[in-house]
Formats: sequence, structure tokens, C-alpha cells
Amino acid sequence: MAALCVWLLFLSINGEPDDYAVPTLESTEQEAAYKVLEAINSEIEWRKLYPDNLCTGGPHGVVCGWDTGEEKWHIVEMSLGWVADSDNNPPCGTNAGFTPHLADLRHVRKLFFYRCFVNAKVKVPDYLGALQENLEELVFQDNPAMEGTLPAEIVTLSALRRFILSGSGVGGSIPAKLGNLKKLQQLVLSDNAFAGKIPCSVGELKELVILDLSRNELEGAVPSQISKLVSLAKLDLSFNRLNGTITPGLAQLKTLEFLDLSHNNFSGGVPSFLAELPNLADLHLSGNPLGGALPDVWGRPGLKLRSLGLSSAELVGMIPESIGDMKELNYIALDNNRLTGFIPARFGKMPHVYEMKLSNNDLAGFVPFSIDFVKKMGKGLHLEGNSGLYGYSCYSTLPLPQPTRPQTGGTSQIYTFVLPKLFLQMVFVALVFV
Repeated sequence: MAALCVWLLFLSINGEPDDYAVPTLESTEQEAAYKVLEAINSEIEWRKLYPDNLCTGGPHGVVCGWDTGEEKWHIVEMSLGWVADSDNNPPCGTNAGFTPHLADLRHVRKLFFYRCFVNAKVKVPDYLGALQENLEELVFQDNPAMEGTLPAEIVTLSALRRFILSGSGVGGSIPAKLGNLKKLQQLVLSDNAFAGKIPCSVGELKELVILDLSRNELEGAVPSQISKLVSLAKLDLSFNRLNGTITPGLAQLKTLEFLDLSHNNFSGGVPSFLAELPNLADLHLSGNPLGGALPDVWGRPGLKLRSLGLSSAELVGMIPESIGDMKELNYIALDNNRLTGFIPARFGKMPHVYEMKLSNNDLAGFVPFSIDFVKKMGKGLHLEGNSGLYGYSCYSTLPLPQPTRPQTGGTSQIYTFVLPKLFLQMVFVALVFV
């Protein structure tokens, strides 16, 4: 029934064949589909379970489409691996693998493998290159038993718009000719074992919107050619071994909304041009030996930053007042640095902030937060590890005054309270400012 609904959907989208003919597959294509299903799960008798035309009576995840040029039906999608009950794709078996018959599905536009390869070791097959004319989406998600390297044929998939390989053991170098994939809009090679440098040819992917190379073992500098990715909205290079200064080429990425360079070896300070990116909403640079003082450039009108991560970045000097002017900010992390001076009073007036991490610095002076602000922040406010700060504990962790032994005078009892030293200091400070 599911396959029939998909068939009816394709009738409305792709046009309808003459005389409303029931969609039929050529025998060679149907046989190739059976072989693929048997390769990913040999424990299921696919031919008995789905003995008829796979276009009208096949499993969920196998989708057919009408080719108006050839006037034939073809399999255009195969989504394999159970994701959820609402997306009941063919489940993969314990010894799932690939088959060369995959290359016989020449009209397939989407291949999706979710947690298929978790036991038996497999490699990304080189015969995927046979699908170069039509394959638009190639997704391998959470397949830890995949290993080896990317075959050279991967860069021949000229129609590819979306390539995701995440959560595998695939390593080696990222192909130098990656720039051949001119139509690529999404490239995610995260949480794998890739090493070496980011290829300069990445700058040729002019239509790229998402580039995620996080959680690998990449090293060296970010290539300056990345400045050519004028459509990029997300760049995630976190958790690698990249080094050098943060490339000035990023200043050209006017469409960038998300930038994560955290947990690498970048140095040379926090560049001021990052505050000039007109659409940047999330900036994460934590876990880099950046050093230097924070530039006081965060008060620019129209700045859209929602999150600013600069933990463990070897920062020194005072916290810029202008950070407190970012009205959209809801997360700020400046902890585990060597910041000095006072906490800017404007920090207590940020309307949307829900987590503020300033712990383990050398900050000093009175904490300029109202009781209401501290209550609103709750556990999201982190100031510990700053021995020079005072005032915060008065209304957060300091216990209420406890009564001493009552003294009887006539019929009434008089209680005397022992006020903590810090509380008395607060009263003194208040009187001075009055």
C-alpha cells in the first residue's frame, strides 16, 4: 500500500504514463533491487515477502518514478535501515554488506543507509561511480563498521547535491578532486577518521550551503579558498587538529550563520572581523590556544549572535563592555581563561541569556547582578573559581541567619542574629553607594 501511494504521488509530480498503465520494472532492475535487499539483510526472504512488482508492492523505502524520456518506470530511491516506526525502511541485518548489483540501479537518485553496517566490516564501494549520471543524494549515517578510504570514483558523481558520511571508521585523506562535485550543496564528513589537510579544491564547491568536517583528525591550516563559498550558511570544523590563525577569508562569507572551530589548535587571537559577519548567529571557538585580549567590537548594531563560545581559549585582559550590548545573546562561555577586572554591569541586563559561564578566571569586584537576574539564571550562572568576586553568594548559596540562644526578658523573648561577615560587607557597600 505504501509503495502504491508513492506511485500515485509520482503520477501527480512527474506526469502520468499513457493509459494509466500499472508501473512495471524491467526484470534486470527488479533483480538488482532484490540483490541489494538480500545484501543488507539475508535473514529476510524478500522475494517471498514482496513477490510482485516492487513499484506497487515493494517495501517502504523503495520508491519508483516515471522517466518521461524513456517512458519507463525506474527505482529512484532506496532508503535502508530502520529509523523509526513512522519511517519503516527495510531493516539491516547483523552481517549487512554491499553488492555490485547496486550499480545496476542506474536511475536511482537517492541512496540512504542508516545503521546498516555495525558488525561486519565493509568499505565504500568503488562501483558507486556507475551511478554518476543520476545520483543526487548519498547518505551513510552511523555505520561504525565502515572502514577504508573514499574511492576515487566518488568524485565522479557529478549530479550529487548531498553527500553525508557520518559516524564511520572511514579515514585517509579527503579526495583532492572533491571540487569536481560542482552541484554539491551539503557535504558532511563528520565523526570519521579522515586525516591530512582540507583540500584546496573545496573552494570550487560554489553551491555549498553546509560544510561539516568535524570530529576527524584533520590538520594544517584552513585553506584560503574557503572564502569562495559565497552561499555557505554552516561551517563546522570542530574537534580536529587544525592550526594557524583563523583565516581572514572567512570575512567574505556574508551568508554564514553557524561557525564552529572549537577544539583545534588555532592561535593568533580572536579576529575582529567575526563581529562583522551580518548573519552570524552561532560562534564557537572554545578549546583553542587563541590567546590575547577580546576585541571590543561586539556592540555593532544589527549583530545577530545568539551563542558565543570562548571557553579555554587562553584569553587575557578585561571582558569588553560591548559584549553586554548583544541583545539576542542567549549563551556565553568565557570560562577557564585568564580574564581579569570586573564583570560588566550590562551582563545583568541581557534579556535572553540563559547560560553564562565565567568560572575559573581572575575576575574580581562586586557581582553586578540583581537577585531577580540570579534567580532567572538558576544553574545556568557559573561564577565559581574567581576568588576576587564578592556579593554573589549573599543571595544564592549563603544560608539564612540562624538565631542564637533566646534571652528571656519579662514575658517576651528577644532573638539575636549572627550576621555572616560577607552580609555585613554587603550592607557596608550599599551604605557607601547611597
